[in-house]
Amino acid sequence: MSNTSNLKQIKAVKVIPVIELQPLYMFDGVDKWPPTREELQALCREMLRPKKIASVNFLPGADLLVPVGSLFDHLDDLAEIFSYDVHAPTETELSGGYAFVENGVYVFGVEESSTISDAIEWELSVEQLTQNMRAEIRHACNYPFEAWLKNDQVVLWNKRDDVQYAVPFKDYRTEIRKATQQLKEFALAFVPIYAAKLNVPDPYEAAMWNFSKHRDWFEEQGVLVG
Repeated sequence: MSNTSNLKQIKAVKVIPVIELQPLYMFDGVDKWPPTREELQALCREMLRPKKIASVNFLPGADLLVPVGSLFDHLDDLAEIFSYDVHAPTETELSGGYAFVENGVYVFGVEESSTISDAIEWELSVEQLTQNMRAEIRHACNYPFEAWLKNDQVVLWNKRDDVQYAVPFKDYRTEIRKATQQLKEFALAFVPIYAAKLNVPDPYEAAMWNFSKHRDWFEEQGVLVG
């Protein structure tokens, strides 16, 4: 385990499902990556105009993460953005996941290469921690979180930055469940709209690819999912 001197206590954690709003064409004609978060977000808004989604609020403390709760009024725009230049089902992958927030500001959770489909790792960790007192959360390609229970808290070791976060386990469990319900509501609303925008074989299946580990969500709605 890493050095506990790197432990950061989070007493009032919130877990929010988020999408990274970065259009494929965003950096077309741009010579260099904007040096500040504000300039990066301004570039994103400029690329999205005149779509109404350009005015959506980014999660404070994050670059281009947008809470899915803010996207329900912009699902058509979102589907159009993410269907751009998609030629195969595997190209429908959405970056994002579960963001851990304290006092309204992003702290950790979604990192480089995190995808919406990885969110299930956080969901499974609740049961793993309850049964085994330990869990590994493979939320991104190469940098899993290691988690363990200690004194009614879950300690989450971010191996990328070698930082540990301590969160009350009761809050962790409650917040993960809330985030999962919100992600489910988003998936059921977004997938049909996304499918309608895709020009690929079996567009519904392609649109649902990000939520393929939760096919039960769609089966509950009487949707045939193959």
